[in-house]
Amino acid sequence: MSRRGCTKEHFFSEADMETINMDNRLKDLVKIDSKMVKKILHNREYASTKMRGAKKQTTSKIFSAGLMH
Repeated sequence: MSRRGCTKEHFFSEADMETINMDNRLKDLVKIDSKMVKKILHNREYASTKMRGAKKQTTSKIFSAGLMH
């Protein structure tokens, strides 16, 4: 049990657990500092969202400039 009274299995979603199990570094880190792993996963999701937004913005600028057909 962690300090908050919930287990690591309940602290992470199933999707988070799949990601953790695919990444050896996260798998080792979750045993030591589960909060840090949660933060890393959140940061990855945020960066992914930012990248999708940037690509979408770039594409819309290209279309509005008439550079693509």
